[in-house]
Amino acid sequence: MAADVEAFLCGAPGPVARCQLAMAQAKAIPASVVFCRLAGFGARPVAEQARLKEGLEDALAPALAPLNPTHRIVLDAPEGAAVVVLDGPDAALALGERLRAAGSKLSLAIGIDHGPVTLAVQGAHGPALVGDALTASTAIAEFAPPSGLLASRSFREALADVAPGEAEALRPSGTFTDSAVRSHDVFAPDSVAGPVRRRRALLLGTLGVAGILAAGAAVRRLRHAAVARARRPALIALAVTPWGDVFVDRELRGKTPPLRSLELGPGRHTIEVRNTDNAPVTLNVDLQPGESLEVRHAFPPPPPPPAVATPQPAAKPEPAKTQTAKAPPAKQQPAQERPSVQGFKRDVGQAARSVRDFFRGLKP
Repeated sequence: MAADVEAFLCGAPGPVARCQLAMAQAKAIPASVVFCRLAGFGARPVAEQARLKEGLEDALAPALAPLNPTHRIVLDAPEGAAVVVLDGPDAALALGERLRAAGSKLSLAIGIDHGPVTLAVQGAHGPALVGDALTASTAIAEFAPPSGLLASRSFREALADVAPGEAEALRPSGTFTDSAVRSHDVFAPDSVAGPVRRRRALLLGTLGVAGILAAGAAVRRLRHAAVARARRPALIALAVTPWGDVFVDRELRGKTPPLRSLELGPGRHTIEVRNTDNAPVTLNVDLQPGESLEVRHAFPPPPPPPAVATPQPAAKPEPAKTQTAKAPPAKQQPAQERPSVQGFKRDVGQAARSVRDFFRGLKP
């Protein structure tokens, strides 16, 4: 692995030049490499990546202050930073503890390895650091959990030569295989001894506040670079039905569809979508660099045209029904009785009695 040498957070140019000259004369010198990886950095939005980089700068400055500027080199990395420590493994372990304590809100994953490091010159690209310790520390940081610290076996063995007690506090934490199919036996700080070292690291970091002032110019340079990377426009996706006129800050940008997306600069904007007589949709947004936002709305469809009534033929009036009064049925006359023999005899008898009574009345 080759890493370009960055002269930030290393003190004045004089000590940095002496540090590089010493490495160039020695060709290959043993050093401890502390790699700080921002967990999940690649999956974060650009604006958050810039914020995390600034947080890493703020954590590195006090953590590096106790180290001799001529005995350390800081290297920038895509997902964090690496520090080459020439003061010994115990100084590298103390640096790792300070970084873990200062960068707890950043979820720093820290990997430490020890091995030979060489300063090489790569033509127009300038000086570069090469060595297995750089590759191994990067791989070990991939295995470390967020806000965790892991060290390699070679680092623990080098630490045992100068600080046996510190080496005993590093306990086995498993064996991992990196992307190059290399196995690494890793060790983590003991849960009891770790807090003691962290308190000591915080104390040393407090005493080194003065070193922050010397690193101000370099911090500003790194911050400007992060701001430049963060100047990406925000992408606004449009999903409006059935259609709408899109206005940004009262300026017409087009009609959607066919307009499907807009690119807007970071900052505050007013997005308005209008559709004839319907109430417009208004959004006040504060866009971050590289942010993605979707505007989704469905306007009500226009009312259907009124139905045309078809005239119906008038119904013909039915003729009035004439009721005819019916005459009451004629009363049937009783049928005349037919003359009979008994009736005749009766009539004759009555007539005879009437004659007899008449003559009786004539006698004196």
